[in-house]
Amino acid sequence: MAEGIELTEYDKTMQRLAKEFEEALKEALAFPYPFAPGFNKQRQPFGVRDMKKKTGALYNSIQVEFIPGLNEIQVSMLDYWRYVNDGRRPGKYVPIKALMRWIRVKGFNKNKKTGKFEKFKIKDVAFAISTNIKKFGIAPTFFYDKAATQFEQSFEDEAVKALGIDFETFFDKVFEQNK
Repeated sequence: MAEGIELTEYDKTMQRLAKEFEEALKEALAFPYPFAPGFNKQRQPFGVRDMKKKTGALYNSIQVEFIPGLNEIQVSMLDYWRYVNDGRRPGKYVPIKALMRWIRVKGFNKNKKTGKFEKFKIKDVAFAISTNIKKFGIAPTFFYDKAATQFEQSFEDEAVKALGIDFETFFDKVFEQNK
C-alpha cells in the first residue's frame, strides 16, 4: 500500500490476526513433543524433542501476512512442514539425499564434548534413519491444527466481531506457500 494512505480498520485487524496466527503456529511448533514414538506410537519415546531447536529452520521460516490488495492471508514456511504436522506413515523409505543434507545441517557428526566434527559415513547414517522411518514412521505433531484451534479464540474479540470477521472467513482467505 502506498505511503501516506491510512489502512482501514479491517486491514489493520486482518494484519493483527495474521501476526497472531504466525505466533500461534510458532508456539504450537515449539511445544515439547515426545521423541521418536513412531507414527502409531508403537515405540516408547526416547525423551522430549525441543522443537524450537530441532526444527529451527522450520520455526524461523514461518511467516503469515495479510495482503490487503488481494484480501489474502499468505502462510509461508519450509515445504516439509506437512510431514512435521501430519507425520509419516511407516512403509516407505525417506530419500537418502534429503536425509544426508539434513544430517549435515544438524551436525550429527559433531562430538558434544569436544565440539569437533568426527568422520563418519553420512550415507550409512542416512540409510539407518530411513530404515527406521520405513519401519516405524514419524509421529505427527499436528502443530498447524493445534495453532488453528488455539487461534480460533482470537475471533471472540469484540473488534473482530464488529468488523464481521469470523474464523471461517479468515481461513477462506489463507493461501499456503512453501519456501
